[in-house]
Amino acid sequence: MVTLRFHTYSKTIVTLPNKDLSGKLRDPKKLQVIIYRVIRQAESSTDEPLRPGTLLILHKGHRVCDLVVYSEDFDLYFIQVSIQSYMDHDKKAPNLRDELPSTGKTVLEYYMNLCQKSDGIRQFTAVKSDDLENIDTQLPKGIYFVYISMSNSLVRKTTGCSKHPVVLVRQDDLGETLGELWKSYKTKLLAGR
Repeated sequence: MVTLRFHTYSKTIVTLPNKDLSGKLRDPKKLQVIIYRVIRQAESSTDEPLRPGTLLILHKGHRVCDLVVYSEDFDLYFIQVSIQSYMDHDKKAPNLRDELPSTGKTVLEYYMNLCQKSDGIRQFTAVKSDDLENIDTQLPKGIYFVYISMSNSLVRKTTGCSKHPVVLVRQDDLGETLGELWKSYKTKLLAGR
């Protein structure tokens, strides 16, 4: 259902609340993900450059996330979708440091390198060692790790979650994020279908 909301054959704008793991809104309060084109990844990696407005539906079993979006506004989103809370999930933002097999690059580096403003012009500078070391508290500018969860769990503020770079979209936020798809799903769910 979440993938359907992002999946499009025409321009789609998905609005995400920019909340930290405790549910507190950050600035900007909303993130707009703008998509024009969809690519289904058949293998663990692709060397095809990503153009602005591209949704990449990753192959099943990807190391870190389910979707990668290089939005029309030149921001890069790593999106993980789960029924579990963020803290219970085995893959988190720090896993962007994991190396993708056969590429010799981290997940973060690999997808940042694919993003281009126009043919041959990279959007992002090369990943620095500081970027990887600080991934627990900060992602490079224009990079977001979005965790969409069917859980309404929050992390207590005392855990330092406000400094964690994750954008949390909880079950309570799905109505705004998914629109009619969420209403339809809830109606069918409540009807026992």
